[in-house]
Amino acid sequence: FSLGATWNGVLIPDLRIISLWLLVLICAVWLVERVLGRNAWHSTPIDPVVAIWGAVMVLSLIANEDAWRRIVIGLWFAGLYVLAWYLLCDLLAHRIIDRDMLVDALLFAGLIVIIFGYVQLRSLTFDLLNFELPRPGSVIGNPNALGSFLVVLLPLSLARFTLVKHRLARGILLVYALATLLLLFLTFSRGAWIGAAASLVTLGLLLLFHADLLTWANLRMWWRDLPRVWRTGMQVSMVGVLVIVGVALVFVVSTSGDGGRSPGLRVGLWGHAIQMFGEKPLTGHGLFTYGRELHRFQSMPVSQPHSH
Repeated sequence: FSLGATWNGVLIPDLRIISLWLLVLICAVWLVERVLGRNAWHSTPIDPVVAIWGAVMVLSLIANEDAWRRIVIGLWFAGLYVLAWYLLCDLLAHRIIDRDMLVDALLFAGLIVIIFGYVQLRSLTFDLLNFELPRPGSVIGNPNALGSFLVVLLPLSLARFTLVKHRLARGILLVYALATLLLLFLTFSRGAWIGAAASLVTLGLLLLFHADLLTWANLRMWWRDLPRVWRTGMQVSMVGVLVIVGVALVFVVSTSGDGGRSPGLRVGLWGHAIQMFGEKPLTGHGLFTYGRELHRFQSMPVSQPHSH
């Protein structure tokens, strides 16, 4: 079911059908249980957004009947995330599961993704001296999609590391976080790198807020009271982080002109999208139809095919 919600789940027809039926089955069982149980429905922060989103999708479908087959593919794919959100919120609201259980389940599921990512490295080639990374995709299939998944695992594993008191558990979580960070680096997903940096900064601010260390005076007092070993370790870690950031910047600059990695390709895709928006500013061309329209703006054969 999780595999069907990835890049592979939309592009591989066999996986898409299996995922669709699993989605129908799971959501049907959940909805029947909710109706028969007569439990209270709880509002969520994105209720208004989902309502507007649904109205936009229906309007776009009605206005683009010629592309209804492709639009419907996008509809169930988007619906997967909406229904999963409400299902999880409902389970949390009724205390069937709690937050710790949800985070642990995600970390265990992520462990499978990480293991297959490293196994995949055995069949890939890389040359660090020439800035050539293997770019694994693991079971998710696409290195950028893998990077976006690892961005979620990294702060969650570090957050659990700060909360767990058992030494063995802390050691396992630290190894987990480092393995996630290294695999994230090897995906060479620059967007995921930026997302990871943002998530780590956010996690740091939350931890400082939790410990009441957002003021300069409290932070200085806390630093002064730390044992010398801890202060030295943190200073070394900060230097290590700066080195990693520097290496990442060198990679980005050195490979910005490689085929498929230069900004020109992205700018061209967004330029075509803006033209499409201008053609139908109210209804759009339909969900999941960018690949269908892209050929009108490119040469034949196309310079960069897109199925999504």
